[in-house]
Amino acid sequence: MRLRLGALALMLTLAQPAWAGYDEGIAAVDRGDYETALRELRPLVEQGHTEAEFLLGALYYEGQGVKQDYAEAAALFRRAAEKGLARAQYYLGAMYSKGAGVEKSAAESIRWYRKAAEQNHAVAQTQLAFKYYFGDGVEQDPQVAIHWSQLAAERGNATGQYLLALIHYDVNGPYLDWDKAEKWFEKAAAQDHEAATQTLKELRSARTIGADYDAGLRAFAESGADSATKTAAAAISDEEAWEAHGRGDYATALQRWLPLAKARDTDSMVALGLMYLFGEGVEKDLRLSYLLIREAAELGNAGAQLMLGSL
Repeated sequence: MRLRLGALALMLTLAQPAWAGYDEGIAAVDRGDYETALRELRPLVEQGHTEAEFLLGALYYEGQGVKQDYAEAAALFRRAAEKGLARAQYYLGAMYSKGAGVEKSAAESIRWYRKAAEQNHAVAQTQLAFKYYFGDGVEQDPQVAIHWSQLAAERGNATGQYLLALIHYDVNGPYLDWDKAEKWFEKAAAQDHEAATQTLKELRSARTIGADYDAGLRAFAESGADSATKTAAAAISDEEAWEAHGRGDYATALQRWLPLAKARDTDSMVALGLMYLFGEGVEKDLRLSYLLIREAAELGNAGAQLMLGSL
């Protein structure tokens, strides 16, 4: 999770009524003058200025102008979050999810994500949807996942659109709907969401299998489902692996991606995670899929971060 301080500075300028020193602190953050920013923000924090608490927390989180201190960042985020600031609630939830500066707690993470989500924080809505879809810290509930991802998707959040499309694309789930899946993949892809762009290509390829779209999708997702047990060709290039995947030759794709994923190649981890998500050549395992994609995101893979709504 990274805090884009320049963007935050602009957003906070628009969000908060002016206090003496606040605009100066925001401007200093925006130009990277953290010494001035700290000098202006600290007195405001002592006076209980909510946005200043959040922004000072962001500086401690990033280690900008101060020694990086997740515990101090969490304490400042908490002060702002308890006063109802949605973005502080979201970041506090993310810190509980990761165990950064606080003891890791799925329950606390979900509690703070929910508070932010209920204030229409789109990224929090997406994170809450992921947790319910994959059963991460809560009982798995695709209906609740649809609720939150739908809200985020309708607010234009690309990751929310992608997750909503995935739910409708899941051939083993209760909400299979090709038209809805394609609609939301298209919207996410239009925002350069890499995973949505790739999956949209696969969906459209699948639709050529037959006139019966639902049957065609199942045929596409299930073809070669037991091929993981077969002997595959020797390792091939990533391009060839995707081509093999597209024609349903999951054994060849797995032969390429499995050893690379074990070696922490993040693109292969994402690809393997998607195969576990849809049960392509392996037994469907939503939790393992989520863990693979999350690990890739934590290792810096941009596509995985987009899937998970990481900042």
